[in-house]
Amino acid sequence: MIGRLGRRGADIPLWLPPVVVGMALVAGLLVGVLERGFVRYPASLGVALVAIIVAAWLLEIGGVPWPRPIFVGAVLVPAAGLVYLGRDSFTPLFLILLVVWLAYTGNRRAGVSVLALALASFLLPLFTYATDPEEWVPWCCGIAFGWLAASALVAQQRTLAELRAAQADLARQAAAEERRRIAREIHDVIAHSLAITMLHLTGARHILSRDPQRAADALAQAERLGRQSLADIRRTVGLLGAEGGAGDSAAPPLPGTGDIPRLVDEYARAGLDVRLAISGETTRLSPAAGLDLYRVLQEALTNAVKHAPGARVIVELAIGETALTLRIRDTGPRPSAAPITTAAGAGLGIAGMRERASLLGGSLVAGPAGEGWLVELHVPVGGGAERGA
Repeated sequence: MIGRLGRRGADIPLWLPPVVVGMALVAGLLVGVLERGFVRYPASLGVALVAIIVAAWLLEIGGVPWPRPIFVGAVLVPAAGLVYLGRDSFTPLFLILLVVWLAYTGNRRAGVSVLALALASFLLPLFTYATDPEEWVPWCCGIAFGWLAASALVAQQRTLAELRAAQADLARQAAAEERRRIAREIHDVIAHSLAITMLHLTGARHILSRDPQRAADALAQAERLGRQSLADIRRTVGLLGAEGGAGDSAAPPLPGTGDIPRLVDEYARAGLDVRLAISGETTRLSPAAGLDLYRVLQEALTNAVKHAPGARVIVELAIGETALTLRIRDTGPRPSAAPITTAAGAGLGIAGMRERASLLGGSLVAGPAGEGWLVELHVPVGGGAERGA
C-alpha cells in the first residue's frame, strides 16, 4: 500500500517511516550507550547530540513542514560532533540513513549534495585524530553504497511507473482500435443490407401492378436479407461481449475474397446493373485481407446504389504477383431513376474504406470520374494484403 508523506510528493510505502524511526532509535542507542568517546569530553554532551539527531528524525518522519536543509543540518552537524568526540564506531549509521532517505524522497541533485556533505561530516572530524584507512574506508563505502542502492530503487520505481503508463496507453489504443473495427463492421453490414433491401422494395413497388408474383418474390428476398442482416448485426455486436474467443467456433465464418462473386450477384438480383471481372488467384490473400477487400467492395456498391440510382457499375479485381487492384466505377445516376434515399451521408463510408486500405498497407482513391464515380484500391501482395496469414 502506498501513501503520501509530507510535502515532498514522493510515494512512500506506509511501512517505511516506522522502519526509519526504528533504525534511528537503534543507532542512537548504539552511539549513546555503547560508545563512550574520549574521556576529556563529558558523556552528557554525546547523549545530547544523539537526542538532537533522533528528534530531527522524529520531526521529519512526522511530516513537520520545515525546510529540508534544516533537517539535513540537524543530522549532519551533531553527527560530525559525535565523530569529533570519538564516537565514530556507530555514528556513520545516522549518515547512511540520511543519504538513503534523501536519495529516496528527494531529487537526484539533493541526493548527491547530501552524499558529499555526509562524507565530509564524517571524514573531516575523523582525520583530526585518525588517518588509518581501516578507520574510515569501510564506513565511506557503506555511505556510498546506501546512496547507490536508494538511487537504483528510485530509478527502478520510475521505470516501472513509466512501463505501467505505457501499458495502460497501449490498452486504451487497442480498445479504441477494436471499437473502430466493430463500428466499421456494423456500418458496412447495415449499409449493405439496407441498400439491397431498398433495391428489392423499389423493384417490387414498380412491378406490383404489372407482375404481382415478381413483386412478391422481391418482397420475400427483402425479408430474407433483413433477417440475414439482423443475424450479421447480432454476430458483430456479440464481438463486444466475447471473452477469449469464446463462442467463435459456433459463429458463421466472416466473408472473404471468395464471397465477392456472391456479393455482386446479390446486388444484381436486387436490380443493380453490375458486372464483375476477376483476374489472378484470390487464394493468395489471407482471410483478414480478404475480409477488408470484401468490405471495401461492399461499401462501394452500397454507395453506388444510394447515390447513383439506375447506373451501370463495373467491378474489376486484378491480383498480380506484387500488387492487387480493385476498381469500382459507375456511369452516374440515370435521370429517370428514382433515388433510393434523399438523406445526405456523413462520409463515414469513404473514411472506413480508407482505413481498411491503410490496414492492408495500400491506398484508396475515391472521386468523380467522368459522369460517374470511381473507387480504386491498390494493395501490395506479399505484404499488407497477406496480413494475418
